[in-house]
Amino acid sequence: MKIRISDIPPKGLKIEERLEFSEVDFQEVGLQATQEVEIAAVAEKLDNDISIKGEYRVKFRAICYRCCEEFDYNLDKPFKFEYKVDSNKEQDLKLIITEDILLSLPSKILCKDDCKGLCAICAQNLNIDHCKHKKE
Repeated sequence: MKIRISDIPPKGLKIEERLEFSEVDFQEVGLQATQEVEIAAVAEKLDNDISIKGEYRVKFRAICYRCCEEFDYNLDKPFKFEYKVDSNKEQDLKLIITEDILLSLPSKILCKDDCKGLCAICAQNLNIDHCKHKKE
């Protein structure tokens, strides 16, 4: 969805969108979007600025950094963006949201905060069972 400042009415533009991502959009960071990104926001015109405020919700299929198990990773996030634009220019909401999602991701995505990971010797998933190897 592209937003043009000239299309925003004085009372603001209500946005309720579902953005679909392809399999390659988040492939570099090891994620696959399993549903459309749901966006609820309001765009307002402030002189030559656009202010977009709202929230988005997306569900990914991810692989845990520690235990290598696949899991669902949900991201629900409020946002507020402000841009200086001229009246003929437009802002691409999909690009804005994609960038915000990438910046919001932790450096290491874990299936749970206390994930125990894998044994360095036998690769046993320590969340499921213990192994006979000593921790060093």
